[in-house]
Amino acid sequence: MAHDDHPDVRWERIECDGTSFQVLHTTPHGEAATRPTFVLVHGLGVSGFYFEPLIRELADHAPVVVFDLPGAGRTAESDGVLTIESLANVLHEVIEQLELGKVVLVGHSMGTQVVVEALARYPELADAAALLAPVVPPSARKLGPLLAHFMRTSWHEPFAAVWRACVGYVQMAPSWLWKQTQAMLHYPMEERIRYVRADLILIRATHDYVAPRDFLAQLRAAAGGQRAIMREMPNAAHHMMATHADALTANILRIAGVHDKEAEAEGQANLKAQL
Repeated sequence: MAHDDHPDVRWERIECDGTSFQVLHTTPHGEAATRPTFVLVHGLGVSGFYFEPLIRELADHAPVVVFDLPGAGRTAESDGVLTIESLANVLHEVIEQLELGKVVLVGHSMGTQVVVEALARYPELADAAALLAPVVPPSARKLGPLLAHFMRTSWHEPFAAVWRACVGYVQMAPSWLWKQTQAMLHYPMEERIRYVRADLILIRATHDYVAPRDFLAQLRAAAGGQRAIMREMPNAAHHMMATHADALTANILRIAGVHDKEAEAEGQANLKAQL
């Protein structure tokens, strides 16, 4: 999509508990700049870099913040035991230090666990969140089943998505990736989401066997807030940001209560192109 006014982009370095984070801020012009800030939380083994297609689209409609979790991309490994709970604390501390005002959390894959845990621990952190491809269903909480679902899904991934993910895997130390995997496999999302009061949208892709439809339905039923809706992206896989950035943007804005006719039109066009 072409725009005359590109969002302003800047980097900010902050320190949280001895760990340095490089934070990307994008700010659109006009009315869009007054909207809530959308904080993107990446998944297992990758970095914020793989959000690039979604950042490009969402940044035209609202402020966006992205940073790499400990051990990923530009961020060094942190001290202590790596758990989803510790990553949720990091997310909370970074947002608090940045003083962003009203935020909407957007997690992908393992990042959805971090978002859910952060909202369960700190209900005041956000009133709305988007969970893209939430993981891991109870039936796949062992390495073998998880890898089988991942490989089956990978056949449907576009090259650009695979390349962005591989960049993250190469940057991460194997020992840290293993720790992340264990943390992800042991997190009981269906239990912790009961303590989330924020409005939620849960989104999966039709060719994503890592985030099956019945698991999202289970999460939606268990969510502790008043509003939890579920959507599905056609002809997409786990890294749906690469192919459905417009449609995802429209849905993410909607759960935040942002009505943007341009984003809605682009989202509909994106979906029609995938049919």
